[in-house]
Amino acid sequence: MIHELSASALAANPLRLEHAISSAIRQGIRSLHLDVMDSHYVDNLALSFDQVNMIVERFPEVHHDVHLMVTNPETALKHLPLKKLRMISFHTSTSEQPAAVIKTIQKYCQASIAINPNEELDNFLPLLKIANHCLIM
Repeated sequence: MIHELSASALAANPLRLEHAISSAIRQGIRSLHLDVMDSHYVDNLALSFDQVNMIVERFPEVHHDVHLMVTNPETALKHLPLKKLRMISFHTSTSEQPAAVIKTIQKYCQASIAINPNEELDNFLPLLKIANHCLIM
């Protein structure tokens, strides 16, 4: 089994984000978890699309996994460097056509569905069959 440690940019001091990411990479981190929130689905305490794009450009040596906590993932995808990401996770309740969102993501990178603790796993079985990954919150 391959184990991988991933660092969440959300945990870093936003005024020292570049330093924190550089430090994590020096310590062996090979993937970054980048949260994007839109103040609709959840309060925005995370990165903007511009910040995600800058991080991806600045740190191409690591994998970038984006977690979309937004009400319209279809629109959010238009603001991301899709071909440069390893994975995009989204909450299926935020889309009227989650299977289509998965297929769109898979044209560029891996698609992951995010499941909240209060949601029944059985409700996601059809989507788990087509997604590459599942992020359990």
